[in-house]
Amino acid sequence: MKPKTLFPGTIWITGPSMSGKTTLGRHLQDALESRGIYNVELLDGPDVRNNLEGDHGYSAKERSVVVFEIAKLALECNNRGNVAIVCTISHVKEVRIAVRARLDRFFEVYLKCPLDVCLSRDYLGNYQKAYEGDYENFVDVTEPYQVSEHPDLLLDTANNSVEECTDILLSNTLAFLESRHLSGTKSKLQQRLRRIEGQVRGVQEMLNDGRECRDIVQQLVAIRSAAHSTALALVDAYALDSLQEVDPSIAAVCSSTLRDVLDLTKKL
Repeated sequence: MKPKTLFPGTIWITGPSMSGKTTLGRHLQDALESRGIYNVELLDGPDVRNNLEGDHGYSAKERSVVVFEIAKLALECNNRGNVAIVCTISHVKEVRIAVRARLDRFFEVYLKCPLDVCLSRDYLGNYQKAYEGDYENFVDVTEPYQVSEHPDLLLDTANNSVEECTDILLSNTLAFLESRHLSGTKSKLQQRLRRIEGQVRGVQEMLNDGRECRDIVQQLVAIRSAAHSTALALVDAYALDSLQEVDPSIAAVCSSTLRDVLDLTKKL
């Protein structure tokens, strides 16, 4: 049987400290790779924070800055044709809404876990330190985790095992990756096409500069995937059967982009 086409996107696993984000993120990556899906990158909040330039604290404002940096990395990952698995508390609802708007394909997974269960799992003792006043800002101690009204998936990690949660997460992730849905409006899809046009021009410059064939091929693969998924999403957004019926200027951009990719491929 022919394998299904998967469209890159971001699996955003969110919830309070010790709810199981990193554990499920790693299990999901392993489960995808066991099915031959290797274009997966894990972006764990603490690891990303440690690799960021500058000194980032834990105030609400500083936490939001870090979350947006993680979102930027996730988008870059998707643009390379990879699936991003993000594990981060990201406790402010409005920030998650803003992240969803910035990413082309976003799947929010909320891990529901009562405070007493998180406390029982806290082998680092961070909750106790927060109660003793050692931390100026600690989610679910100094300020609440703000639950989204409608996350794409809710997992009860207090009453379900890691294996059960992983199975549910995997099936929902595969369904999401197999869908053509892109987050955002028609105007956002148009902006995405403009970005792809810029990438095509970048490849043209690489050819003119005599860059190595391998570098150019990698760029072309990513561009072709992005252009194809955007074209399909435009059809869905306009509820039409053919790009011929889409606004002529949009259809022209999409057609010319795909044509440029094919023309560049022939030159290699």
